[in-house]
Amino acid sequence: MKLKNKLLILCILSALFFIVGCASTSIEKLTEEQIVDDECAPDTYYKNNVEPILIANCALSGCHDAITSVRGYNYFDYCITVSVAKSGDLLKVIRREPGVRPMPFPPGTPPLSDENISIIETWVGNLD
Repeated sequence: MKLKNKLLILCILSALFFIVGCASTSIEKLTEEQIVDDECAPDTYYKNNVEPILIANCALSGCHDAITSVRGYNYFDYCITVSVAKSGDLLKVIRREPGVRPMPFPPGTPPLSDENISIIETWVGNLD
């Protein structure tokens, strides 16, 4: 009986070590892949110049924030922002180009300044 208990305990411990070992290996591989393949990491110009403009003027509650995401645009998500920028929609809207449905700004908020539009244009022009 004592031998059976020891074997049972040994089997359980072996199974636990196997599961923990496999889980940590999978997590390490996933993390390495994310680091290597992470094309959605914002660049310094975006973080320092563009993101503050979008957060202050576009990613507001009820607009393009993480919860509301009007038209699917969540400007807290860099990958979505890049996609919208590459499609041309971001610049068309902020430039208020003819034929494009104008983006309604929150009450009391003016449209983006020419300087802010220029900063965003520079960033979009440098996207791959």
